[in-house]
Amino acid sequence: MRVNEARVVIFLNSTDKRFHYASEISSKLKIDYAYLLKTLKTMKGAGWVYPIKRERKIFYSLFNGEEHIVKDAIATLSKFNT
Repeated sequence: MRVNEARVVIFLNSTDKRFHYASEISSKLKIDYAYLLKTLKTMKGAGWVYPIKRERKIFYSLFNGEEHIVKDAIATLSKFNT
């Protein structure tokens, strides 16, 4: 898992809202929007997030019951910060 993927997983797991759109994630985490879309596409392929299309916007959320993904993200960020 890459660092930016880990940051997205932690962000999606720690917020009260269940669904977030890409521009909101990009602005909160200060990640380039185009790079974030590429990252979200990779994460969708890995089965970590799922998109929901509503009102011409695509929202993203973590799959429920995937606690090992959150643990991997925490481990990746702690390894990166030390």
